[in-house]
Amino acid sequence: HRQCIPCLRESVLEGVSGKKGTAIPKRGLRKRLPRNRAAPCLTCGTPVCPRHRCQDFRKEQVAICGECSKFLSYEFLVDCTDYPEDDRRSLMNQMLDVYDRSILILRYSSQYIGDVAEALQQNSKKNTKVGVGSSATGLVSGVTGFVAACTIFTPLGPPLLIASVLFGSGATAASSASGAVN
Repeated sequence: HRQCIPCLRESVLEGVSGKKGTAIPKRGLRKRLPRNRAAPCLTCGTPVCPRHRCQDFRKEQVAICGECSKFLSYEFLVDCTDYPEDDRRSLMNQMLDVYDRSILILRYSSQYIGDVAEALQQNSKKNTKVGVGSSATGLVSGVTGFVAACTIFTPLGPPLLIASVLFGSGATAASSASGAVN
């Protein structure tokens, strides 16, 4: 599974700087890393854990690492004007790399939009048919229950009551099964 790159960097820096004592051997490094699965950053592809994701994009559940989030802020271009020309050029190249990757992802994803939309439409049609069938079965159950209540003291009453319960449970089961599958 993928490890969060910022967590990996922090662990290595702790071992090198001596905060924990001695350098961490390769075998001990895995034990010190968090065990949660890291999702790839949407712009650069670097695995990043929830702790190192950008807070601004967390509400939309989009994985953007802290390093790429600066390229997506409004103040980035304004702040770049204060840097020396070499640093500015380097940051602009990094920003263009991030935007190029984003464009590639969007172009790749856009070819599947029609298929996804069609699958969603077919799924909603199927759910509508199952819902109508469940409603009809529920209606039959209600009518059968009403007739059974009216004729409860006749020989037809108890079988109609049992049929009403079976129709009602069948409608509920069909509706629940359809919801569970989707």
